[in-house]
Amino acid sequence: MTRYFFHLTHSEEISDETGVELESIHGAKCHAVKMIADALCADPDSFWNSDTYRVTVSSSTGLVLLSVEMVSTLAPVLMPTRPAAV
Repeated sequence: MTRYFFHLTHSEEISDETGVELESIHGAKCHAVKMIADALCADPDSFWNSDTYRVTVSSSTGLVLLSVEMVSTLAPVLMPTRPAAV
């Protein structure tokens, strides 16, 4: 088993100091995607009202192994209305 560390970045970076032991890099990829999905479900407005969620996966030595990003883009018709310019 290998220990992988999952750092979440959105409005701030949340560093993973503990890590998770997984069988393979495939398991780390799946875990990173699940982390983003869980974060989006927990606070969807935060995601849709800003821009990017990122999970960076590193080894125990700090080597960055992969990064997963989720970017939001709303059609103008779905954006909150703004007061007309005077």
